[in-house]
Formats: sequence, C-alpha cells, structure tokens
Amino acid sequence: MTSSELPRTAGPPPPVYLLAALLGEWALHTWFPVVHWPTWPWRWIGLLFILKGVILAAAARWLYLKHHTSVRPFTRSDALVTEGPFRFTRNPMYTGMLLVLSGEALLFGSVGPWLVVPAMWWVLHFLFVLKEEEGMRLQFGERYADYCARVRRWG
Repeated sequence: MTSSELPRTAGPPPPVYLLAALLGEWALHTWFPVVHWPTWPWRWIGLLFILKGVILAAAARWLYLKHHTSVRPFTRSDALVTEGPFRFTRNPMYTGMLLVLSGEALLFGSVGPWLVVPAMWWVLHFLFVLKEEEGMRLQFGERYADYCARVRRWG
C-alpha cells in the first residue's frame, strides 16, 4: 500500500484545530461569558485536566518516536503501537487534546467555552479518527481488528 492509498482529509493538522479551539474558548469566555460556574477555587481543577491531557499526549508521542513511526495523520505507520496509554484508548493524543480543552473551560469558569469541547470532538472524530482507523485497518488487517476489539476508541 502506498501513502497515496491511505485515507486523507483536507485541512490543517490536529494541533491547528486545537489552537483554534483554545482561542475559541477564550473568545466565548471573554465576549459571551453567559453563566459563571464553577467558582474559585474549584476552577483550579482545570489545571489537573490540562496536565493530564499534556502528559497523555506527550506519552503517546514519545511511544510513536520510540517505535519510529509517524505522528502525522494520514501517513503510513511503521508500527502498531499498543502499549502505554494505547492500552486504554486508541486515540490518546486526541483524548489529551480534549482534556486540555476541558481544563481550559474549567479554568475560565463560564459555560460558553464548554461549547467548543463537543465541537472539537466532532472535528477529531469525523475528520481524523474514522479515516485514520480505515487506514490502519488496510495496513495492519487482523492485528488492528484484534486491537480494536480490546481497546475503546475514546478511553
């Protein structure tokens, strides 16, 4: 299978969407704060979400590098990584992004930023995850099907 046979999506890579989502949360909080909840000091819990999201994504990236496979979506993978956070979710980097967004929304403490989280999930799921999984099935066949049977898509 050549890289041209792999499923593709048009548009920027996931980190660009994450940056846009972070800015979107800030804008919604700044210009349309709606309801303020939770109150301080509970909003500091958002830092734990951010930290967990960064650690989860960094661990996944480190494993990709360890196995000499590409982090970029829609490129041929040289290995099927199933260890570390990949034992609990097939998409630890994307899950990490959603945790970071949830943490920022908690820190802001208004309802508006929470609208961005499901929108980002939609973007990741339909523009990346489903298409990446199609490519992994083509490339790894039964090994990937077994992995999917053991590990949830969104852990």
